[in-house]
Amino acid sequence: MKKLHVILIAATMAFALCACGTEATGSMSITETGEQQTVKQNTGTEQADTEENSLKQDTEKTTSEISESQQTQTKKSSYLELDKVLDEINTEIKQGTAGSGSTSIKVAAHLLNWGVGTSMTTDGIKEETVNWLSDKGNSEQVEFSNKLASVYEAYNRLLGSDAKQLLESAGCDDAAYPWSDSPVETIEAIVEVVQLPDEANETGSSVDPSWEDVVELVNLRGDETTVYLLADGRYMDRTNAVYIFDGADTWTDESGVEWNKAVR
Repeated sequence: MKKLHVILIAATMAFALCACGTEATGSMSITETGEQQTVKQNTGTEQADTEENSLKQDTEKTTSEISESQQTQTKKSSYLELDKVLDEINTEIKQGTAGSGSTSIKVAAHLLNWGVGTSMTTDGIKEETVNWLSDKGNSEQVEFSNKLASVYEAYNRLLGSDAKQLLESAGCDDAAYPWSDSPVETIEAIVEVVQLPDEANETGSSVDPSWEDVVELVNLRGDETTVYLLADGRYMDRTNAVYIFDGADTWTDESGVEWNKAVR
């Protein structure tokens, strides 16, 4: 009987220990699960914040790229408008045309429409005019200078008091008259680069047929540039700097620095 009592006590203790183990295990499981849920929630929050910041950065980058793209398109559009004006002068005007002719008046009116409406700076106009001229040989540049002279004469007349009558006689219905009663800076920038025939004669320079239209130059410091022959015998680079050629092997810029043809 005593032996049976001991066995029962041992069994009771074993059952109690098992129950305690079960409770401890269950408690640990709950604790671990809670920690996992907390960590998982924190991880999810951090991931959401990261994705939100990434999306914000992408949005800002896209907005910046769109803004830059719009600026580039605007710049290209204004340059193309100038090219269109120069092309019209070159194709519509015939050499020997008087500045009072209807064609010259129409083209001059279009030139004025562009001149007072463009957003280009004078430096930008000069640079693009040089670019436009650089594709043409010396004879073509001389021819364009004569054509521009005819349009320039008409342009000056349209700045005068009889502009309305001239426009009516030429049938200009799209003229944004009146424009100005003084020289238009943007148009004068084109003339400054091209040089009209009378202005070219005043400089006393002449163009030898052997002179190259495009020349790569280098100075003693190792600086390099590309210059383009203009109708009046001057050379000009894409920054509108002028170079005077001695007819042999030396070009001198406006600051007195001498340049020679680069050897490749």
